[in-house]
Amino acid sequence: MKVSEISRKIVKHLRVYFVLMKASISTEMTYRLDFLSQISGSIIEILSYWVFIEIIFSKFDSIAGWGRFEVIAIFGAFTFTISLLKSVLLDNVRNIASKVPNGELDQYLAKPISPLFLISLENFHVFYLARCVIGIIFMYYGLSNTDFILDASIVPEMLYVIVLLSVIYYSILLSVFSISFWAGNISHGYWVFISLSEIAKIPMSAFHGAWKILFVYAVPFVLFGAVPVGLLLGRIPQNTLLIFTLIAVAWLFIGRVIWKSGLRSYTSGGG
Repeated sequence: MKVSEISRKIVKHLRVYFVLMKASISTEMTYRLDFLSQISGSIIEILSYWVFIEIIFSKFDSIAGWGRFEVIAIFGAFTFTISLLKSVLLDNVRNIASKVPNGELDQYLAKPISPLFLISLENFHVFYLARCVIGIIFMYYGLSNTDFILDASIVPEMLYVIVLLSVIYYSILLSVFSISFWAGNISHGYWVFISLSEIAKIPMSAFHGAWKILFVYAVPFVLFGAVPVGLLLGRIPQNTLLIFTLIAVAWLFIGRVIWKSGLRSYTSGGG
């Protein structure tokens, strides 16, 4: 495929995405009371967990060698990253689990653009951006009370971590929900995933043995919080990113294989 053709496809998909984003924002702004209630609920949830952290550290000096402000920074990083991914990707990809059994996938297959692209990005949940801002505030508050020194050179590294996050967790959910081609509606699996992601608030060094293999390498929830903060504080070796890059490639391959296999076996809603 020529470079010019690839460029045209990228531009085409970007245009479609911005149209979808604009439509989503307009819809959410129409229901302002619901929008404000979602933001209020998010703030209360986040502040409640902060109070929980303060209670824990009123009894203990550290958790697995991580102090109070380091754990607050991890909590901030988790809040930012999970909210960012949910605003763009995660809350969309779960729709595969319901659209496939109900035959709603037909309307995406009929369009002249990738059905996976449309399903994955059709809604932009703007209220999650408020959670992103709160996450950044907590992360800054935690890091500013440690030995961390802000350096512009860390920006590319953090952006790369976000890319890895996006690829890994999108691919994991794509793998799981593509099973709906054979198993029917399994959308409840999304909430299992979100519940397990809370593990990311725990410092990476707290995991040992089989739990470390599962939650650090196989399904690396630690990427949501502990890894970004650990890299910023120099508590995690740089080659960790190489390991997670390989994990991202593996999950992307698995997700694409299951999705394509499911498409080949798909029978439309009309039979």
